[in-house]
Amino acid sequence: MNNGKTSVNIYTDGSWWQNRQGSAAVFNIKNDWYFITEYMDYGTNNRAELLGPIIALEFLKKHKINFNVINIYSDSQYVINTINNGWRKRKNVDLWQRIDPLLDLSRQNYRWVRGHDGNIGNELADRFANECQETKTSTTKLTKIDNETGLKI
Repeated sequence: MNNGKTSVNIYTDGSWWQNRQGSAAVFNIKNDWYFITEYMDYGTNNRAELLGPIIALEFLKKHKINFNVINIYSDSQYVINTINNGWRKRKNVDLWQRIDPLLDLSRQNYRWVRGHDGNIGNELADRFANECQETKTSTTKLTKIDNETGLKI
């Protein structure tokens, strides 16, 4: 990975169905793609969406991976507007308490991207969030995405 020399683009997404949730973070670093996921037996769509940036930032912190700029993309207006525009954090307080200490808006950018619109990062995050939710399996090791794991959309 890197130690503070460049930027990283991270695409996050959440999947929720019948009270099961899967969340994914897809990292694009120097034209290479990687992913991590987290599964929970309970939740809502907004919880699944919010968990994506959390697992990404917690992963970077845990492994002491630093970038000058971190761009996080989400198709969730809830996530982006709560972080960027100060929407109230009345629900999912436990998750907001996890992400708040990780926020560093001086070097982190949170951007909304239209979902299911052909953006490769968003499409990959959607795919891995859905697979995580369907298989009830988390992937906590950063896994490289290649043609076998799904780089071709």
